[in-house]
Amino acid sequence: GSLPGSCPHTAPYPPCCGEKLFDDTPKNVFRHYQELEKMGLAAPQITYVVHELKAQGVDIADDLTTVEEARDGILAALERV
Repeated sequence: GSLPGSCPHTAPYPPCCGEKLFDDTPKNVFRHYQELEKMGLAAPQITYVVHELKAQGVDIADDLTTVEEARDGILAALERV
């Protein structure tokens, strides 16, 4: 690996160069699940379910990372229908 600060890549730096790509809470980091996949990482499975529901038009938050949060978000969305 390269030394920090000597990364040949342009920002955002891939983790192979010792640079942080995301420095935030897990909820905010997993919002970038597609970028994480490109680096060979994955978000919690429920993140994919929630994003698919949102893509299908369900009024649900996109920062839900646990089954319990998703359950609550889905129930809240159903109450709004």
